[in-house]
This record gives sequence, structure tokens and C-alpha cells, in this order.
Amino acid sequence: MEKRDADLRTVARLQYDITAHDDETARKKEEIAASESRQAELAEAIGKENEALGLLYTELASGETSLSEMKERRAVEDEGLRAVESEIRELRKSLDDLHRQAGEVEIKLRETGLKMENLQKSVLEKHGTDLAAMMDDLPPLEEEKIAELSATLEKDRKTIENFGEVNLLALNEYEELDQRNQFLTTQLADLNESLGSLQRTITRINRISRERFAKTFAEVNECFKKTFSYIFPGGRGNLLLTDENDLLETGVDIDIQIPGKKAQSVSLLSGGEKSLAAIALIFAILLYRPSPFLILDEVDAALDDANTNLFNRLIRDVAANSQVIMITHNKSTMEVADTLFGVTMQKQGISSMVSVNLN
Repeated sequence: MEKRDADLRTVARLQYDITAHDDETARKKEEIAASESRQAELAEAIGKENEALGLLYTELASGETSLSEMKERRAVEDEGLRAVESEIRELRKSLDDLHRQAGEVEIKLRETGLKMENLQKSVLEKHGTDLAAMMDDLPPLEEEKIAELSATLEKDRKTIENFGEVNLLALNEYEELDQRNQFLTTQLADLNESLGSLQRTITRINRISRERFAKTFAEVNECFKKTFSYIFPGGRGNLLLTDENDLLETGVDIDIQIPGKKAQSVSLLSGGEKSLAAIALIFAILLYRPSPFLILDEVDAALDDANTNLFNRLIRDVAANSQVIMITHNKSTMEVADTLFGVTMQKQGISSMVSVNLN
């Protein structure tokens, strides 16, 4: 009977463990689904940002292409406008000549008519003869005279025909072309102004970026020198630019000399030395711009006891201005903490948190 009760208790415990495992599995699946959903959202956001960036570059290229096309069209229209203006000036000149000639002919006709009237009156008064009736009785002109007059008339007719048809709508066409030219000129000025503004903005951003990068790099370098000499007493660390002439594209090198060793590349250092060099750079950035919170995950994993003590000295100084959370298995690092949080499994499959306040 006792064995049966023990077996029943074992079965109940196993069923409880199975239920706990199932709950944990369901929770993990939900977390995985949420992570996948978040990953999809981030990928979609990145895609949209890339698409928006591509659209901006496309709009810039399209604007430059439109500007070039409008310049070409304006040049063609300006050439056509100049040709039309030249044609209009020629037509106006011809028209003015015709008006002038017509006016002269009309004046001559009036003068001739007045002279004929005066002559007829004078002959009638002096001689009592009607000159108009006498002219009707005059004999016809000779053939040669008629041919000469006909040739002169034909020549004058051809001269008039060579003028061609007068385009009465030329002034309206000129006004339309002039309005179109003014519109294109305005559009071109707007595009040039937009392009100039964009170029000025890019130049200003590049200038500000260079100034801020140079200032930040210089200050971080000074902080790195202090931090490195603090971690490696007697050592020397310095940050170098790969291309000082191009601050927007330059890289950053680290020049390190550890006490007792000659200056060498970071790649030739040991694992612990590499870790301390990286820690010195991170804490130099934090020294330049402190952060209220600092989370470190297994940073001291590659450090030996001596290097761990140097790292812990730096942690104590940083903890004066920032709240530091460290994930570590190193006992020496745990000694500098104010509060410890541990994870234990008192029952199979059930984890619990244990906190210890060292103060």
C-alpha cells in the first residue's frame, strides 16, 4: 500500500512536471512568435526606410534630369523665339514701308487731284475750255508707252507679291511664347534655388559632422589615454585616424603599448589584453558621455585574476556615476557588487531568483 501511494505521488509529481514543461513550452513558443513578429516588423520598417531613401535619390536624379531637359527645351524655345522676333521685326519693317509708300501715294494722288482741279478751273476761267472734256477727246497712248507702263505695273505687282502673306496672329503667338518663356524661366529658377538649397544643406551637414566628429574623437582619445593608463599602469594607448583628410570616411586604429612589451597591433595581444583594450575604449566613451545605466554581459570572461582586479577598479569608479548591472561568474567581480541576484533550481524544472544585499 505504501509503495502504491509512493508511486501515485511520483506520478502526480511527474504530471505536475509535465504540465510545468508544457506551460514553459507554450510560453517559449509565444515568445518566439512575438520575436518573429517583431523581426518581421523591423524588416518591414527597414524595407520602407530603404525604399524611402531610394525614392529620395530617385527624386533627386529625376529633378536633375528634369532640370537638364527644361534647360534644353528652354534653349530650343529661346532660339525659336528669337527667330519669331526676327521675323516679326522684318514684317513690321515691311509693313511700315508699305504704309509709308501707301501714304506717299495717297498724298501724291490728293496733290494730283487738287492740281487737276485747280488746272481745270484755271483753264476754264482763262480760256473758257472744259479740260475734262478735252482729255476725253485725246488720242490713245502708243503701244510702246502702254507696254512700258504695263511692265512697270507688273514689276510693282511682283514686288508686292514677294512680300508674301502677312501673319496677323504673329503678335498673339509672340505673347504666348513670351508667357511660356516666363513660366519656364520661373520653373528653372525654382529648380536652381531648390538644388542650391539642397547642396548648401549637404555642405552644412558635412561641415557640422566633420566638426563634431573631430571634437568627439579628440575628447574620446583623451579619455581613452586616461582609461588605458588606469587599467594598464605605465602603459600607453592612443586612437589614430586612418585618413585625417577625410573625416567622413576615415577609420579608427588603436595604438597600444603594454608595460613591459613593445608597441604592437591589437591583433597580436592575448585574449585578456584584447578584452581590457576593448573595455578601455568602451569606458572612455562612457567617461566622455556618461550613461545612467550600464549593462555588462560576461565582460570579464577572458580576464585572469590580475586583469580582473584592474577591471574591478574601473567598475568601482564608474559605479559612482552610473548604475552598473553585470552578468558574471567571476567571484572577484561579485565582490565589488552591492547586490547579487542568483538563479537557482530548488525543484526540477522550476527556476527561482535569490537576491543578496551585501551592504
